[in-house]
Amino acid sequence: MFPKPSRSPWLLATLCVLPLAFCQPAHAYTLGVGDRADADPHTTAALGAGVYRVVIDPDLPISSYDARIAAHRAVGQEPQLVIGGTGTKNHASAAGVVSTAVQAMRRWPYAYSISVINEPNLSGMSACEYASVYRQTRHALPGRRVMFGEFSPPAALRWSAAIATSCPVFVSHFAWHAYDSDPRWSGAIGNTRSLARDLTRLFHRRPQLYVTEYGVPTRGPNAASEPQALRAWRNALAVGRRYLRELVAWDVSETPASSAWDSSLVQTNGRRRPAFNLIASAAR
Repeated sequence: MFPKPSRSPWLLATLCVLPLAFCQPAHAYTLGVGDRADADPHTTAALGAGVYRVVIDPDLPISSYDARIAAHRAVGQEPQLVIGGTGTKNHASAAGVVSTAVQAMRRWPYAYSISVINEPNLSGMSACEYASVYRQTRHALPGRRVMFGEFSPPAALRWSAAIATSCPVFVSHFAWHAYDSDPRWSGAIGNTRSLARDLTRLFHRRPQLYVTEYGVPTRGPNAASEPQALRAWRNALAVGRRYLRELVAWDVSETPASSAWDSSLVQTNGRRRPAFNLIASAAR
């Protein structure tokens, strides 16, 4: 566990100017959510989230996401857009990704942020192919919060190092999926402080940090008990208060039993897992 932060403004300010401290004022991070397309947005609103993360497939009409984004905006959640990559039809292809990103920001100019290529390390493209798409998107959307990364935990540092060495890019907003099923992963949420130090060394600047997916598995070989999940989420919220600009709870509503992955906070029968109440209390 990380040490409990001091509430002294003078001490906090002093620590934040120290090299590699990577601290943020307590409660400064934004709580976001990811949820099934058919889930009730009011469930995530009860959690206290202000951002809704949605992966957009460049091969689908962009208008097909209108109703979903509007439903979440109606409960106070701005969209967080991810274009292409893992979870889309042609996930290994960069075709149409940059142009779709531009269309998306014109369509939803109030979006919290935009990323290109969800989990590029799993999508099938190379590190430098991803870096090229990211670079083009930044140039096409000046002044926008364009996220770099969206890596899965085992690849967060490895892919960053490969890009910094072979095809360097400018990184000010770093996003990754910080599941901590294996504490040895550099991208596990418990290793955020050391990851931040390594990223600063690689990119020669201190990036702002965004965990755009986090959750505790509820099924499968790595499934956690509810007390274990509660402890893991308590630690994740502590990391959020200290180091993050955003923390996204991935899967709020339970996925179908046929799905291999579930990290839900609300079961199909409407029962809220203990971690739901913990997160909602922290968001107030």
